[in-house]
Amino acid sequence: MELKCELITTNLIEELILKSQALPRRRLNHNFHQLEDLAQRMLNCFNKNSYVCPHRHITPPKNELFYLIRGRLAILLFEDDGTVSDTYILDVKTQNLGIDIKAGTWHTIIALEEGSVVLEVKEGPYVPMSDKDFAPWAPREGGDPQQIAGYLENLYVVAAIANLPKPQSHPL
Repeated sequence: MELKCELITTNLIEELILKSQALPRRRLNHNFHQLEDLAQRMLNCFNKNSYVCPHRHITPPKNELFYLIRGRLAILLFEDDGTVSDTYILDVKTQNLGIDIKAGTWHTIIALEEGSVVLEVKEGPYVPMSDKDFAPWAPREGGDPQQIAGYLENLYVVAAIANLPKPQSHPL
């Protein structure tokens, strides 16, 4: 019998976090959709030092929405040459809870806190061979571990700078 609904519970999230921390990729998703569905809906758990190769969704063009449920993440957007153009910090303790990334935008996501969980939504169906266009200027997932570690460290530096408190202006 097909389920009529599936609750998103703290137990489900805790289980996802525990499983993700035991994996080499240090991340894991829980799909609510079937691969052929017209909308992909999932919980995605990220831990520190989980590497998501910068990518974009162009074949076909798809927007991607992340809504933070737990933790703290940085979303980095890139120019075509790999230069970071924007950094957004999502944090459940602030007003920044989600982001809608437009189709064709180079992006990646890094965890600033262990067990950071988002609800991720994008158009389906999921076709693995064309879902992501990976950035040619970034190391691929599963590639040279030292190269990935160095690149990821640079992303964390950019995210840390973006997270610094803004200087307050003082009247003269």
